[in-house]
Amino acid sequence: MLHSKWLSVILVLGLAVQICPNPYTARDVTDPKVFRCNCLVKAVTHMRLSRLSFDIKNTPADTILDIVVHGNAKEALSVLYNLEGVKIGSLWLLHLYTGLLRAYYFKDLYVEGDNDKPLMIRRKLFERHGYVTELLLSDWRANDCASYHLKDWCQHWIRHHRDAEILVIKEIVRRNNNEFVSLVETRIKLMNAYEKQRYGEVSDSLRMKNLLLNDLGEKTVTRKAFMNAYDVEVDWKGANHLLESSWDRALKVTWPFDHLQNLKYYYTAHFALLKIIFFRITSVHLLYTEVLEKISMKHSVQYAREWSKYLMNFAKMLRIEDDPDVRNLLTVFDKLGDLNRSTPLVGAMIQVLNKILYNCSLPLQCDATKPMVLNPTKVENDLRDLISSGGGEPEELITQRAANKFMTDVAVIFKGVDFGVVRSLIEYIDEIHEMTKIVLEEPALTFE
Repeated sequence: MLHSKWLSVILVLGLAVQICPNPYTARDVTDPKVFRCNCLVKAVTHMRLSRLSFDIKNTPADTILDIVVHGNAKEALSVLYNLEGVKIGSLWLLHLYTGLLRAYYFKDLYVEGDNDKPLMIRRKLFERHGYVTELLLSDWRANDCASYHLKDWCQHWIRHHRDAEILVIKEIVRRNNNEFVSLVETRIKLMNAYEKQRYGEVSDSLRMKNLLLNDLGEKTVTRKAFMNAYDVEVDWKGANHLLESSWDRALKVTWPFDHLQNLKYYYTAHFALLKIIFFRITSVHLLYTEVLEKISMKHSVQYAREWSKYLMNFAKMLRIEDDPDVRNLLTVFDKLGDLNRSTPLVGAMIQVLNKILYNCSLPLQCDATKPMVLNPTKVENDLRDLISSGGGEPEELITQRAANKFMTDVAVIFKGVDFGVVRSLIEYIDEIHEMTKIVLEEPALTFE
C-alpha cells in the first residue's frame, strides 16, 4: 500500500515537470505589477492545493497544518516592500497565516484526548483557510492580474486530481513552494548591492518575532521596567493587563470574524505606550522651558527649537512622521522656537499636549495627564546655573538626557524591528476593515 502511494507521488510529480518546466520570462520578474501577480498566482495555488487536504476524511488536523504552513511568502514580501508602484497587499495574509496558524492551533484549538473536537477543529481551520484564499483572489481581481495571461500548471492539475492522496498533496505543495522561491530568487539576482542589502534587512524584520515587536506583549518584566524607567508619573492603572491581553488576542487566527483588528490593537496599544512615555518627557521639558521664559526668553526659545529635533527623531524611529499628534506637537514647538518670540506661550502649549496625551491614553485606559509639579525655586536656580555655565550655548537639560536614554532603550528593545514594515501591515489591515463584504466561498477563477 505504501509502495503504491509513493508510486503515485512519482507519477504526479513527473506530470508536473512536463506541464511546467519553469515558465518565468524577463517580464515576469522585471515588471513590478507582473511580478506581484505571479506571486499571487503561487499564493493562491498554495491555498488551493493545501485545501485538498481538508477533503480527505479522517486526516488529522496536525497533518493538514503541516501542509498549510509549508507555504513561505516572506521572501516575496521582502522584495515587494522595496518595489515602487506596488503594495504587498493580501500576500501579508499568507505570511501571517503560515506563520501563526500552528501556534494558534496548539494554544487555542487542540485538546489532547478530546475525541469530540476533530470535526470542530477542521471546520475552524477550513473557515480561516477560506478567508485567506478569498482575500488573495479579491486582490487578484482588483489588480486585473488576468490581463497578464499568466500560466499556472496547478490550475490544470487540481481539475484532474481532486481525489489526490495526502502524500501526493504534500509533494505537490512542496513543488509549488519551490517554484515560488525560484520566482523570487530570479528577481533578487537582478538587484544591485544596495537593493540586496535592503532586501536582507526587510527579510529579517519579517520574522514573526520581529514583526510582533520582538514579542514585547508577553515580556512582562521587560515591559514593566520600561514603563517605569523615566519618572514620567503616569498612572498606568490596568495598562499592563491590557498590553498582555493584546498579545494573546494578536496571536489568535480569528480573522473571518475580526478582520485582523485584534492584531491591529496590539500595535495600537504598543504605539500608544511609546507615545505616552515620550510625550510625558516632553511635558517635563515644556515645564522647564516655561520657567526659562521668566529667566531668559532667548534660552527658552533655544531649548524649544532643540526639542523639535528630538521629536522628529522619535517620529522617524517609529516611522510615524505623518502622525497627527506628532504634527501637532511640531507645530507647537515651531511657535515656541520662533526667534522673534517675546511673549510667554508655554502654558497654552502644555494644554495642547495634555489633550494629545489624553487621546493617547484611551487605548490603554491609563491616566497620562496627571499634573506634574516641579519645585520652581530649585528648577529656577538650576537653570540659572546651567545658563551661566554654558558660555552662551544651551547645556543639556535633564529632559534631553531622559529622551536620549528613551531612544537608546527603544533601539535595544526593538532591535530587528522595522517600523516601516509594521506600518505597511497596519495599512493593509485598514484596507481590509474598509471592505464592506467578505465572501468566504471560493469562486471559479482561470489564470490562463
